[in-house]
Amino acid sequence: NSDLLGNGFSLHGTPLNPGSPGDTGVDGHFRQQRQTKPDSIELEGDAMPASSHVSRTDVSEDGIALKIYRRSAPFGSVGRHGLYFLAFSCDLHRFDVQLRRMFGVSGDGKHDRLTDFSEPVSSSYWFAPSIEDLKGPSGT
Repeated sequence: NSDLLGNGFSLHGTPLNPGSPGDTGVDGHFRQQRQTKPDSIELEGDAMPASSHVSRTDVSEDGIALKIYRRSAPFGSVGRHGLYFLAFSCDLHRFDVQLRRMFGVSGDGKHDRLTDFSEPVSSSYWFAPSIEDLKGPSGT
C-alpha cells in the first residue's frame, strides 16, 4: 500500500528572474537549492544552507530516514506556470514532517526558501492499495 501526495506550486519572482523580489542572482539560487552552478555538485555540511529544500526535506527521526519517492512535471501557460509534484510514501507521517519543515511550522523557526518564490495552488492525498488488497480475500 502507498499513500500519495499531489501538490501544484505556482512559481513567481524566482531568483533566476533578475530584479525580482529577493533576487540573489543565479549563484545565490543554486546555493539555496543545495548545489554549485558550474558543475552541479551537491553542497555538504556547513556549505548547505539550513533553508535549502534538501536541508528542510531530507529528514530522519530516531536515526530512520523519512524517504519518499517523488516525481514532478512542469505545468502552465504564459500567464501562470509552475511545477506539479507527486510523492509516494509508505506512511502519511513522512509527508506531514516534510511539509511542516518546508512551511516553517515544525518548531525550529526555519522554512524552505522555495516557499519565498512559489506558492501552493493545489493539493490532494490519495491511497493506492496493493495488488493483494485489490484482489480481495478470495485472491482474484
